[in-house]
Order: sequence, then C-alpha cells, then structure tokens
Amino acid sequence: LYADLESEGGENADLYLNGLRVDGWKIRCDLAECNYIEIVSFLSPDKAPDYGYKGVFEEDEFEYAKFGFCGPGCCGGNYKVDVAIYFDNGGGLFGVSRLGANLEIPVMSNFTARASFSTMEPVLGFGWTFKF
Repeated sequence: LYADLESEGGENADLYLNGLRVDGWKIRCDLAECNYIEIVSFLSPDKAPDYGYKGVFEEDEFEYAKFGFCGPGCCGGNYKVDVAIYFDNGGGLFGVSRLGANLEIPVMSNFTARASFSTMEPVLGFGWTFKF
C-alpha cells in the first residue's frame, strides 16, 4: 500500500492529522522461484515517482500488470522473460495504452543475449553480456 499522512501545522504550531491519503498499491504473487504476476495501480499517478516508479508510467497511465517467468536455458543459466501491459483512461481496447517486454537468453555459459520491446515508441532493442 502506498500511502501518506495528510497533516497541517507543526514547527511551533499544533500538528493536526487530517487523514490518510492512499496513493496506490502493489500486489505481487510469486508462483515459483522467478515466475510471478505483479499488478501496480495508482489512484494518484503524479505520486508514482515518490514510491520508486519514476519513468515507469507514461503520460496518463496509472496501472500495469506484469508477468514474469524463467526456466533453464539450453547452454547453462536461466532464460528470463517479463511482459508488461500498461493501462490509462484513453480509447484503447480495455484501457490498454502500451505493451512492453524484456527477454534474456543464455547462449553460452558466459554469454547472454538480451532483447526488449515497447509499443509506445516501436523500438526493438538488442544487447548482450559477455563474462570472462
């Protein structure tokens, strides 16, 4: 639960607590070692950066659902995939504003290939990590 106290006064004045402001919440269900479902929703999207979500939401987005899973790779290590669906109040189907995905695949025991995709700016990125 992402919340804060609403107060006034203090510093040489009486402090009054006016209430509890709920900005959002996060629900995460770990299904296995690295398989999970995560849902983050903000009632006050402008407060999202205060809780560590800076750069996560675009424009009018207020919620995302992320699905992550992994498994053994063919050449050692584990592959990892996460897919996120972002929501806003726009005209998209079911309020979907964009999709994003990240993929890591071990090609060798010391070489990992990476790919990422987002529909916000249709970009497909590739990268790699080589360990000595």
